[in-house]
Amino acid sequence: MLFEYRPGRVALDLGVHASLLSRDSYPSRDFGIPFQFTSHVGMEWEFVHHLKVGYRFQHMSNSQLSSPNPGLNMHLFGMSYQF
Repeated sequence: MLFEYRPGRVALDLGVHASLLSRDSYPSRDFGIPFQFTSHVGMEWEFVHHLKVGYRFQHMSNSQLSSPNPGLNMHLFGMSYQF
C-alpha cells in the first residue's frame, strides 16, 4: 500500500508492505523469521527541475509473528535526477 501527496514541488510518501529476507539471522541480530513488515514515511523536495532530495524513516519488524522481534529502524537520505 502506498499513499502519495504532491501539493507542488514537495511530496509526502507513506507506505506499508511485506518483506522477505534472504536470511533472518545475523551475528548481531536475529529477526526471528524471514517474513517481515516494512513501513515508511518520507518527504521529497524538487528544488531544481528534475533534481530531488529526500528523507525517509523506515521500520521493519515481524509484527510479533515470531520471537525474537527486534525490529530495525533506518533513516535514509537520497538525491535523485529524473529524466
